[in-house]
Amino acid sequence: MLIYILVAVLIILLIYVGWYHNLKSKARPKAKEASNAKVRDWSESILEEHRKFTDPIADDIVKFIFDNKEEKEMEHIFRMIVRNDGKLPDDLPPKVKEYFEKTEHLPDWADWDLIKFGQENYIRHGLPIAMLLFYKSLPECYTGAKGAQVLLSTTRLNDHSKNLEVFSRRMSETGLFIFDAMMPGGLNPGGKGIRTAQKVRLIHASMRYFLKKRGWDTEKFDDPINQEDMAGTLMSFSSLILLGLEQIGIKLDTTEREAYIHCWRVIGHVMGVHPDLIPNNADDAISLGMAIINHQKAPSKAGHRLANALLNFCDKKAPPFIKEDFHTAMMRLLMGEDLSAMLEIPPVSEKRIKSLSRKVHTYTKIREWLDHSTLFALIIKWIDTFALKFSFRYLGRSRVNYFFLPKSLTRD
Repeated sequence: MLIYILVAVLIILLIYVGWYHNLKSKARPKAKEASNAKVRDWSESILEEHRKFTDPIADDIVKFIFDNKEEKEMEHIFRMIVRNDGKLPDDLPPKVKEYFEKTEHLPDWADWDLIKFGQENYIRHGLPIAMLLFYKSLPECYTGAKGAQVLLSTTRLNDHSKNLEVFSRRMSETGLFIFDAMMPGGLNPGGKGIRTAQKVRLIHASMRYFLKKRGWDTEKFDDPINQEDMAGTLMSFSSLILLGLEQIGIKLDTTEREAYIHCWRVIGHVMGVHPDLIPNNADDAISLGMAIINHQKAPSKAGHRLANALLNFCDKKAPPFIKEDFHTAMMRLLMGEDLSAMLEIPPVSEKRIKSLSRKVHTYTKIREWLDHSTLFALIIKWIDTFALKFSFRYLGRSRVNYFFLPKSLTRD
């Protein structure tokens, strides 16, 4: 019996090796071509101009739903739309169905070889990417004072309750969005990633609708969730992740970098990011991400409160063996002194940060060494997939998640 099991395992490993190398060999020449594309000069004037525009396609659909329906019917329609099971209900209004049909198509430049390899690359680094989301991507988003004001105003991230239910749900939503889009098959026609991106696009439009209805100060903060904000969010899940992986000792090659960024270029298209703000390649994405941070970063009460809420969330949800200063040390390690100070992240000794850095690098070094072994690469992939699914369900406390609109917005 044992010999049969070993033979079966060997066959699985050989199939996986052949499949993976074939996947990468198809993506390699296209990634090399992408890496030679122009890296643009993302000037403040270009970024400032894009703050004047939002997403007219999604805005029109949301206006149709909320202007033409009774409150109960409106809530019913929106609840049906944002139910996160990848399916669309049959009784949606024709205009809403048309939105989903119109926006589900990938751009002409989308390349399936790069998409497939990019998604495989994501799941092989799933846990480190999830860690970077909490300690780098999200808090660096909060340094954008105007964007932080939008997040705070929606009350979706600034949870005052003791059980952190709202914040947990928001973290689950964010993680599910990335997971659905970046899991293999997520960007296929009718894939869960496509549907989730379309729904998030409508949620952003609904926030714009209600914030403006409640007297949003456009002159001071610009249009809420404008094109620069949308591009900044896209970069936080893509180029900032690439930078973070390098910081913790994970070196991706050109094919891995370009394939990962290509996936997010496609997702940006589905989510309504203007073509002029979709980067050409990995280096262009990093340039854009840093330009947006530098353009928008400023100390703000909103950013400080959001960062505090995130730290509080991490403290409450972390396993008991995690030390109290771990979360602040991780943020300071990955964001650096300037951005950490901007959010008033509590100080941590240089000795503690260096010690933590060594431990993180040891962890990633072991992971990367194991990843070069076919057997362990498969095991890591399965572990990361299971761990991510479990984490999102734990945070959302439900097998079926919903992308909710905050009641504070929908109340007059």
